[in-house]
Amino acid sequence: MLNEKQKDPAGIIAGVAFEDTFRNICRKNSVCEKDVKLDNLISEIQKKISSFSQAKAKRARVAADVRTRATHAQWDQFTKEDVRATIEITEEFIQSYLN
Repeated sequence: MLNEKQKDPAGIIAGVAFEDTFRNICRKNSVCEKDVKLDNLISEIQKKISSFSQAKAKRARVAADVRTRATHAQWDQFTKEDVRATIEITEEFIQSYLN
């Protein structure tokens, strides 16, 4: 169970894992991801993969926001629930798009 003391480092790890997962999805689907912002990649994947819905894109953007805030030490800008959601969407994307 994620507690308050673990939230900040868990946010960093979860955010980086999300970005790595998403960039792997891009590479797998021939979307050039080098030097492209995560938000733009989410839009490109949404165009490329029919099962990548608007709702999934919205959840991906929330995870990307957690990554940004955590890596910039903006600790009060995300919650442990946000970290949990980032972990969940990362796991879902691995199962749906990388396996």
